[in-house]
Amino acid sequence: MKEADFINKTEEIEKERGKQYGHIWLSHKRIGEQFRVVLSAYYGNDLPPIPPHVCSAMLLGLKLMRSITPVGKFQEDDFLDMFNYLDFTKRMDPKNPEATDEDLGKHSE
Repeated sequence: MKEADFINKTEEIEKERGKQYGHIWLSHKRIGEQFRVVLSAYYGNDLPPIPPHVCSAMLLGLKLMRSITPVGKFQEDDFLDMFNYLDFTKRMDPKNPEATDEDLGKHSE
């Protein structure tokens, strides 16, 4: 897949997922909260919230592992998702000076 086609496809995926799951920041905040609940129960300790950008980085790690797991099939989707998760992680990082209010969930919650 050519780079321009790849970028267009990742943007298309982001829009489609936004329609399905809502805003990126809020979606990752909710997923992070579920990760926190499961990990807190497992460790028997109330863990602090998992920020949306850290949740996105965790999902990036999941896709990275899937991309190298020998299942016998190359899946373009894993790489498209990794690109988006990497982008989301960067955009939602509160230390990123380029992050917008929307990236940081300041538009609504």
